[in-house]
Amino acid sequence: MPTPLRHYQDELQDWLDGRLDAATCDEVERHLDTCAECRREYEAVAWTKRETKRLPTRETPAELRDNILRALRAESSPANVIAPPPSFWKQRLRPVLAVAAVVMFAAVLASLWFLKRPGLPEIAAHDFVAYRAQQLALELSTRDVK
Repeated sequence: MPTPLRHYQDELQDWLDGRLDAATCDEVERHLDTCAECRREYEAVAWTKRETKRLPTRETPAELRDNILRALRAESSPANVIAPPPSFWKQRLRPVLAVAAVVMFAAVLASLWFLKRPGLPEIAAHDFVAYRAQQLALELSTRDVK
């Protein structure tokens, strides 16, 4: 059984920055020669890196590091951590939601079809059938003289 093709998208940034060991660098380079998907990802990351080097640099505020660390600590506090649902439910929930959406769509279409108000031709045809069956009188009693 052949081994599945491994993509190196997570290592591309480290490879571009020169932070990978020699063996991993060789693996990434060989993989880029054969994988168009990773090569596109590499070109996008390399382009972004080149373009950001051309941007003007500014002095960062001294309190920036402390603000970032404080925000990260606040985010990772146990009160803010929400456990993701188990993958079992993720796999089972998608088809159920898709079926529910289709059923809702069908219900809306059915209600529009059955609850639509008849137009003037349908009303006239119904009245004509009732008139021919002598179930509808042509007289109309009303208080409105006009």
